Amino acid sequence: MRIRALVYLCALLVSGCGGDSEAGGGGSGGSGATDTTAGSGGASTGPGGTSQAGGVSGSGGSGALDASAESIDAATPEGSTRDHSPTPSSFAVVTNRYDNDRTGANTQEPFLTTSNVRAGQFGLLFSRLYDGNAYAQPLYVPGLAIGGGTHDVVYVATSTNNVYAFDATDPAVAAPYWSKQVAPVGQVAIDSTLPTPRPNGYTWCKDMYPFSGITGTPVIDLPNQRMFLVSQEGMLNQTYTLKLHALDLVTGNELGGGPSVITATVDGTGDGSVGGKLTLDSWRQFNRAGLTLYNGTLYVAMTSHCDENPYHGWFFAYDPDTLTQKSVFNTTPNSNRGAIWQSGVGVAVNARGLFYSTGNGGFASNGSALSLSVVRMNLDNTLADWFTPYNASSLNSSDADLTGGVLLIPNSNYLVSGGKEGVVYLIDQTNMTHFNASVDGGASDNIAQRVSLGKADIHDFVYYRNRVYVWPDNKVLSVFPFVNNRLDTGSVQTYAGRTPPHPGGIMTISSDGETDGSAILWATIVTSGDAWHNIAYGALLALDAMNPSILLWDSTMNLADNLGNLAKFSPPTVANGRVYVATFANVLATSPSYLRVYGLKN
Repeated sequence: MRIRALVYLCALLVSGCGGDSEAGGGGSGGSGATDTTAGSGGASTGPGGTSQAGGVSGSGGSGALDASAESIDAATPEGSTRDHSPTPSSFAVVTNRYDNDRTGANTQEPFLTTSNVRAGQFGLLFSRLYDGNAYAQPLYVPGLAIGGGTHDVVYVATSTNNVYAFDATDPAVAAPYWSKQVAPVGQVAIDSTLPTPRPNGYTWCKDMYPFSGITGTPVIDLPNQRMFLVSQEGMLNQTYTLKLHALDLVTGNELGGGPSVITATVDGTGDGSVGGKLTLDSWRQFNRAGLTLYNGTLYVAMTSHCDENPYHGWFFAYDPDTLTQKSVFNTTPNSNRGAIWQSGVGVAVNARGLFYSTGNGGFASNGSALSLSVVRMNLDNTLADWFTPYNASSLNSSDADLTGGVLLIPNSNYLVSGGKEGVVYLIDQTNMTHFNASVDGGASDNIAQRVSLGKADIHDFVYYRNRVYVWPDNKVLSVFPFVNNRLDTGSVQTYAGRTPPHPGGIMTISSDGETDGSAILWATIVTSGDAWHNIAYGALLALDAMNPSILLWDSTMNLADNLGNLAKFSPPTVANGRVYVATFANVLATSPSYLRVYGLKN
């Protein structure tokens, strides 16, 4: 807390305290405002959003951040209005990876093309300073009635339990329309000073050091102008608490009588049970996968904190209006682990159910324990189907768990997922086959297809125009055509210009529908350092999505465009001609965190 307090003081008293350290450390910055509302900002410039119904303007007041800390940003002019420019899109980014299929594609992007995203035309426009680290993907709402006008807004949620509503287009409006610290921070130590001492003196969780707060991507209910998120709070040697929040998009005020404390107890004799009961441990569990909103129900998944046993996978259903818990499911009630990690990817959902993958732990062929599995839940939060690889035991013993999220391939019955074995699983959503070690000696898993990329960690998939994109760590980007319900391994396209270390490429796609020359694959990668359990320096890349061997632009081409520290598992968000990319502070939180805003410069 002393370190963070110094960061606040530095940001308030000195212009940037050394500015934005492009070496990934050394500078100081940050903010610590709670429940502040900025005054009205200027009108949007350049590509903007169209007005949407609903919402009242926010109240006036002083900004939460010192505008002088933005001095490095204001020097770069915003893109000017261009003749014959496209009509701005009303597309809002309300959930992790853009949609509930988790395709990672915004196909309503009219401004950015493979012709204009290039050095000299595209680059860093401005930055927004925030406190904490943004593991969550930035979300975006155009045409919101806020701050005394109609503005495009980008929302950032951080590890210090702060939420910010920034103007998404005007570089002159440095202060957020509102910021709110929804709960005290959750503290993380890298020694034995913990609420319950670590059994083996673990010291390696520096990627979430020294705070854990909001980690999963929130979800926005646009018709009702509210945002749902989960916070973790707790001081060292005290009780930790998980809370579900509903915030008003315009004011940041809590809604639905919230926040609601997340608690649960289920029958079970698994690891950590007492008297045949398992109770959610709010220190060892936290929310990492993005929240899911579907057909009037809010779904929240829980993973583990640093493999701190005992833990389990928990999956909750809530009423979004009252924040009342409707049901709870435990993946391993009579076993251990089975956390719903997914590298931050939101739980996927369609009319068939909800889909997620689980990490290490116990599994059973009858589905009573669901570690190392891809799971389909019914919409009422009961188990519907699952897939467990034939070699789950060996994967478990070698820590080769399923780390990738689940991508539901549009207009098909199929999904893809994967993990640390470097295998892409193509699975029929309607027949997931359970556990099949006896079929073909287990080699085929009795699923639609197994595609091996070689030993590598798979964290992320995106999809566009019948193509599945995957970029594991230390491997090339691979693009598989999806033809006749199979991944065409004979027609793979690649980009071999970078083979980034953990976590590989964290991707997003933008396009103007299927217009030729409009599809761009954006990815953040590590360029220096180690992001496994630490902070690493990163870059933003832009590739031609239809010809991925072509690098269009990257943030290392021009010093002024440098990204800073990689925000692990937080994908770029593309909307209305701008690319929003979160960054991290350094390990000790003595360098600032920024939302980088890239776009066309002329």
